[in-house]
Amino acid sequence: MILIVDSGGTKSDWALCAGGTVRKTFSADGLTPVHQSVDELQNVIRTQVLPQVGASGVRKIYFYGSGCMEHNTGQMRQALSEIFFSAATVFVADDLLGAARALFGTDEGVACILGTGSNSCLYDGRSVAAHIPPLGFILGDEGSGAVLGRNFLNSIFKDPQCSALQQAFLSSTGLTLPEIIQKTYRAPLPSRFLASIVPFLHANLENPWVKSLVIENFKSFIRQNVIHYARPDLPIGCVGSLAYHFESQLRRAADELGIMVGAVLKNPLDKLITYHQNDQ
Repeated sequence: MILIVDSGGTKSDWALCAGGTVRKTFSADGLTPVHQSVDELQNVIRTQVLPQVGASGVRKIYFYGSGCMEHNTGQMRQALSEIFFSAATVFVADDLLGAARALFGTDEGVACILGTGSNSCLYDGRSVAAHIPPLGFILGDEGSGAVLGRNFLNSIFKDPQCSALQQAFLSSTGLTLPEIIQKTYRAPLPSRFLASIVPFLHANLENPWVKSLVIENFKSFIRQNVIHYARPDLPIGCVGSLAYHFESQLRRAADELGIMVGAVLKNPLDKLITYHQNDQ
């Protein structure tokens, strides 16, 4: 049997496969070696994963996770291999490679992640050939939910033309300006707070100003994180909740900049199962 995992900081999605079929899929807490020790990683695996799959019988693991960079993949590999002792292969890579393999398989393309944060890479059909650093929502993360929320708040409190939208947002959320400042600058995980504004924007897409804000956010991502790969011959593919729920606006932004958009996936796990089907 093999385990295929796609993990973000909040949630991880797991598939147990054998004989070319999916035996079980389930979710657990996110696993990221950037923020968790080996003991903390193993605690999640023991309490939430082992009851679903057991330790024996798993011979291969393919783990794609947020924050799994070259310097800390050993930590994640240790956490997995010490529990799944029968696994002869424990492959750990960044979620960007997982997104690229899910989107393009063995073909070339520009793979993009558009969720709470954003990321991109030039994929050569096997590995990441070039990567523009996303830099986080303060210095970068164009196209992300966090930046979309940040830009929205900036406008509704500074542009008099947005006063009605400001009142609608404050009434809908029950927030005040001091609370917004607190959540953005002093509370933990401000990027998640900013991204939590996105459902309000989705519910108000009929507002031309909101639609324009979303499209411009995607255009900024393409200008800063796609065009610089200098491969206009290749399509871009996207995974993530923001890309999925705003697919129409994403495609319009790309079209206006002369960029081809291929697949848009909410979650890469199903396509990763297909990618690894020959290993089962």
